[in-house]
Amino acid sequence: MKLKEVKDLEKFRSEFDETTRQRQLTGANVIKEDLMCSLLLAMPPFFETIVTIIENMPEADLTIEAVKTKLRCEAERWEALNESKELDKRSNVKPAAFSINRQGVCYGCGESGHYKKDCKKVQNQSTRGRGYTGFQPDYNRG
Repeated sequence: MKLKEVKDLEKFRSEFDETTRQRQLTGANVIKEDLMCSLLLAMPPFFETIVTIIENMPEADLTIEAVKTKLRCEAERWEALNESKELDKRSNVKPAAFSINRQGVCYGCGESGHYKKDCKKVQNQSTRGRGYTGFQPDYNRG
């Protein structure tokens, strides 16, 4: 038994609980640690982070209900994240970083409406940059 989709977590948990009850009814010795390991091993790769967090929890806090709660919270987080991505795909709003209408402030002249690399005032100045010493070699010397 393996979980494939985040949205199926509740269904998966119900099936897992039913399988556990059936094992207990047959008289099988069901150990708490084995249940938690089985549950965590059944999680898909996108639960990797929360599984690692659960594995490193103090033993006193580690109960099957705590594990189920953390997994449910992670599934809700994933669903909310995917919903927001879907909303972003549907909207025509583009992120500001990729906006074509550039109204930045020039660090060369201080005026708004262009950037330093496009500044006419900076381009008209000499090519002095960092480390300019004023020394210009005379290549015509013989």
